[in-house]
Amino acid sequence: MIVEIVMHPFDVGRASSQSWVVHGGYVALDPTKTKVLDIVGSNPDNGAKVCAWEAHGKPNQKWIVEFA
Repeated sequence: MIVEIVMHPFDVGRASSQSWVVHGGYVALDPTKTKVLDIVGSNPDNGAKVCAWEAHGKPNQKWIVEFA
């Protein structure tokens, strides 16, 4: 499954809540790495919602990140 994510512009005033890192196949909230990018309900459909969720290691939290 390929998921395209649209990101909003970086807001310096909320820098700590917008600081993410790619870490071992996860996209994690830095510096805690306990919250990761998660596809809500493991929904495989286009337009599925994405949220920050506690890391649990299931496939809906694994990502392949390509930088253009």
